[in-house]
Amino acid sequence: MRRSDPWKVDYSQFEFGVSVVIPVQEQGQVRSLYDALVRNLQAGAGWKAGESHNTAGVVSGVEAGKQGVHLSAFDTPDGRGGHTVYANLQTDCYRHPDA
Repeated sequence: MRRSDPWKVDYSQFEFGVSVVIPVQEQGQVRSLYDALVRNLQAGAGWKAGESHNTAGVVSGVEAGKQGVHLSAFDTPDGRGGHTVYANLQTDCYRHPDA
């Protein structure tokens, strides 16, 4: 039996992701963005999406997943009267064990 090459790179063992920052002017735009995100994800085959709520029951973000891919989005005040929405998309299916 031949041993596998220890220097060969197995590209199926890596993780990848992307982050996006979206500035918005008012809280109503944040809510519209979350509604559109959930609606579009739920329209796609296999996505399970829903809103996250804070302890006061206010929508504070979106969580979604599909076959090892995870999306999260949340917002924070920007200190100038607007908000910043942070969206992160990453896969769990290509994670290197030593990463």
